[in-house]
Amino acid sequence: MDELTAKRLTVSLFVLTLIVALPQLSETIYAPSLPQLAIDFATSESLSEYTLTIYLIGFALGVLVWGTISDRYGRKPCLVAGFSVYILACIGCYLTRSIHMLLFTRLIQAFGASVGSVLGQAVARDAIRPEDRGRVFSTISMAMAFAPGIGPVIGGLTTQFFHWNRVFLVLVMLGLFTTLAIVFRLPETHPAIDRNVNGIAIYRKCLSAMVRNPVTLGYAFMVGAVNGIIFGYYAEAPFFFINGLSLPAASFGLMAFFICLPLALGGWISRRLHEKKLAGRRIIQWGIGLMLFGSLAFLLGTRFAWISPVASRLAVAQSLLWVTVVMTGITMVIPNCLSQALEPYGRFAGTAASLFGFGYYLVIAAFTGMMGHMHDGTLLQLPLFIFLVSALMLLVFRLTLSRRGQHA
Repeated sequence: MDELTAKRLTVSLFVLTLIVALPQLSETIYAPSLPQLAIDFATSESLSEYTLTIYLIGFALGVLVWGTISDRYGRKPCLVAGFSVYILACIGCYLTRSIHMLLFTRLIQAFGASVGSVLGQAVARDAIRPEDRGRVFSTISMAMAFAPGIGPVIGGLTTQFFHWNRVFLVLVMLGLFTTLAIVFRLPETHPAIDRNVNGIAIYRKCLSAMVRNPVTLGYAFMVGAVNGIIFGYYAEAPFFFINGLSLPAASFGLMAFFICLPLALGGWISRRLHEKKLAGRRIIQWGIGLMLFGSLAFLLGTRFAWISPVASRLAVAQSLLWVTVVMTGITMVIPNCLSQALEPYGRFAGTAASLFGFGYYLVIAAFTGMMGHMHDGTLLQLPLFIFLVSALMLLVFRLTLSRRGQHA
């Protein structure tokens, strides 16, 4: 690889990372604003939390739309359009003076932001050779791992030194930077744009092919399951560490950034294994193995009271150790599933990415709801939840992926 080619690849990876990371950052950067928001709008804390929930709703709706539009009009114009909607919605969030208008603008913000999640994967499918995708996705995952942890830090500092709505001005600047990077640094990657194609027909064709393909369904389940563990962890962890192990709330807040480290480690391990020519599905299997090992040790620790409120500091350290193992395994699974999932869908990768994303969002919702249903105020439920989902992942892997080498 000559120097110019290497430089172009670096720029492409940088732009692609911006595209897929901004939607995640947009969700977490806003969380520290919620208490002050509730005070300013004289509303309940529960209603202020709905501004986070409605973001996920808008995101899911956008996931279904942007992929098919991009198959007809191209990836680049759709990315510019989506992030333009996102920027305008951020400005609307900044200017709003009522909780109900904020709910609406957050919905539109998420709808625009979802273009990055869908088309980031489609662009990678278009432009990166199959044998390189696992390595590239692993590299991007390392960078993306820090977005959820950096978000609350930026949001907290902004809220502390300025008004909470200044968070949205930060997002406007990030959105503008990302859009300009797309305009000037990202070429159109869709190989065969056909504006006369019937969008409904594309959906039917892709949906029919995907639901009959056990490999695709297996990848969708894997991505949904690991994200379900992450969402379930963040929902249950405050009760586990603060209520169960008496960890101060301020210390718990720093743990959000700590969790980014094993996520980045998993991406680094995955990239190194790809450099050694290890098959992607084998890396997935090893990642699931790490998740099972970490969650089983975590479960046994709570079951036999090695992790208990009696020795809270040691219990916190042990818990973080096993969570680190699980999160490392998770980031070995995610990039290798995403890099291979859309391989059979060729020129309609945008529509396939929409349907694939919507499918795994349903799995995320199901497992997040499962964690909420299991909550009983004890320490046992979080590790039990992670272990059960990891075990189910191994079963699905055996049934759908282990003997199918065409996606290795």
